Amino acid sequence: MAVFDIYKTDHKDGTYGLHPCSNYYTEDYVKKYYSLYLTDELYRNDRGGIDVYYRLHAREPHDNNMVLAYDVYCPKCRNIMCQITTIEDEHTLGYYECKHCNKK
Repeated sequence: MAVFDIYKTDHKDGTYGLHPCSNYYTEDYVKKYYSLYLTDELYRNDRGGIDVYYRLHAREPHDNNMVLAYDVYCPKCRNIMCQITTIEDEHTLGYYECKHCNKK
């Protein structure tokens, strides 16, 4: 599993861009020192390939409305990803998918 720390940028429309950074930090380290981070999860699709999904995590509690203000960028291609699930709990947020990388 890869772990990506995130830096946040403010957009003029009141939303925030979340830009993941590649590193070799452990999840415990990123959880301690960064307010937001992504983890990746790999799943085999019905075409025999592998799809990559990203889970957003937060150190501070979040609700659905807070998460909707985020534009989460793909760590690979830097396109904005689509949120495909709602939050699991206040620290384990939704899954995101890059339609460009997963070719959907």
